[in-house]
Amino acid sequence: MHSRRTVDAEELRKLGFPEDLIAEAVRNAEKGLLDFEPSPDLVEKVMKLCFPLIKEQQTEGVIKGIYQHFKGKYYLVLGIAYHSESIEPMVLYVPLYGDLRLIVRPKAMFFEEVDKPEYNYKGPRFQYVGKP
Repeated sequence: MHSRRTVDAEELRKLGFPEDLIAEAVRNAEKGLLDFEPSPDLVEKVMKLCFPLIKEQQTEGVIKGIYQHFKGKYYLVLGIAYHSESIEPMVLYVPLYGDLRLIVRPKAMFFEEVDKPEYNYKGPRFQYVGKP
């Protein structure tokens, strides 16, 4: 059983998200929609907001686009960010469900092979699905 996620509309406004995207995130949170395949419209809105910010960024061999986690949820990979102290490359991405916030994960962890017997799964943590 999943706990219901909430969306802080004011925080999203402060971050510059457009009102239509905020409204969609709030509606989805109120409905308890956590595990849905992202609509092309939602992906397009997130891309229009985020991609101009990272247009010229180095990618460290990471393909920008949609990835699926081995548990089934979808994420939009925007590129690479770097840890401020260690300069470790981090994958910068947005979950295409729930709160729609920027997340970073170490590149090595993002692309590692996992062995999860509890999910009857052995393979990559994230798999590239395609371009949005």
